[in-house]
Amino acid sequence: MHWGFLGPEVLPQERRVRTLGLGAVVRNFNEIAVPGMGGIWFGKQLLLPLLGISVAQAARAEGKSVSNIEVANAIEAVACLSAYKAANWRSDPRLRGGQKLREVSEPLFAQARKRSFYVSQPMRMSTVEPLLALGFVDGESERFNAMRLSRTGSDFLEYALGRFRPNGRSVVTHFLRWVRGDEGKVVTSALTEAISPLTPMPALAISILREQIEAHGPGSDRRKAALRWVGNEKAQTDWSARPTEILEDHWRDLRIGAKFFLARDASLDLLDAVEREIASAGGKGIKPTAASLIPRVAELLDRLRDLANALLEEGLEASSFQDAKNFCFECTDVDNAITTLTKRDGRILRYRDGLIVPGAAFDYSARVSDRIDGNERPQAEPQWPPGLSRRVDNLFWMSLDLRSELDRRIGEKSNEEE
Repeated sequence: MHWGFLGPEVLPQERRVRTLGLGAVVRNFNEIAVPGMGGIWFGKQLLLPLLGISVAQAARAEGKSVSNIEVANAIEAVACLSAYKAANWRSDPRLRGGQKLREVSEPLFAQARKRSFYVSQPMRMSTVEPLLALGFVDGESERFNAMRLSRTGSDFLEYALGRFRPNGRSVVTHFLRWVRGDEGKVVTSALTEAISPLTPMPALAISILREQIEAHGPGSDRRKAALRWVGNEKAQTDWSARPTEILEDHWRDLRIGAKFFLARDASLDLLDAVEREIASAGGKGIKPTAASLIPRVAELLDRLRDLANALLEEGLEASSFQDAKNFCFECTDVDNAITTLTKRDGRILRYRDGLIVPGAAFDYSARVSDRIDGNERPQAEPQWPPGLSRRVDNLFWMSLDLRSELDRRIGEKSNEEE
């Protein structure tokens, strides 16, 4: 112990996310399902970071020291704040930061640029890949601070925001004055209508977004096919027959990815069950062999083995599938699967001296851990084939936005849930 040092007032909380070292595998299967779309599911998610980049570029040209990330995060916070106020603080899956922003009236940029002002994971973070893949920015890497608007990105921004004039100025000029400190009251009714995630984009901006999704760059053929598939309200709901919109090799990749996701989810269910057993025993470690004899754990272990074998039966000769194969081989080893998965975890559960013991993110209430590819879009609407990449469901919601039906559908789901 080090006497005389004061600890933090609030201990940092570990995120309960079990990646199992599979982040690259998950990204690969999502990418071959719907290339280049990242985690986006509605158009304003792309508009807001593009606006941030544009304002940051203009501010730096005037000698202001700001980064793309600072400005984009601040603008996203203002967009959500203005939307919450206009909606009387009604929750909506397109908005973030409801708790933090309730304490804010009219933030200065000096406040909003701070990392602590808004949420730790803004929507901007899920847009880095699609901004590049869809041709809205230029950049040599996926570094958001290095991105510059492309000609297409500038046109998209102009068509989306050109008709809105907060305080008689363009949206970019209005935010530029705010960044400079010349504008204290940033939220206006015109600005809310322009940038609120709850308001639809103008038709010309939507047409540019659709064109970039369907025709720009590598992978556009799969994006276009998937967009047509999900736009069909009678979309295929099982793996027994390939939908006409999807080519055979694409359908096989979707099916293989689904089998991996089902096995991955089964492994997380297994670890959740082991964690509950340890929590019920007050945190006392248990041997993996003892855990495998617990009825519920044994049942989940059998299910995991069956799902892992289902993927291995596909063959998977491509080298890009090797990590998925290795994971499933580990899961079929009944004697060592729990040990191996615990070692892959290492944060919620740990393997030490022959025992499974609580890790840094262990929770004695044993709530279910977060899935590693989750986001905050609405729950799945159609009944997709089991295990299908969540990017396909994201694309379904994007297709509604492209048809100006998103707000109505979200409203209908909210009424159903009430």
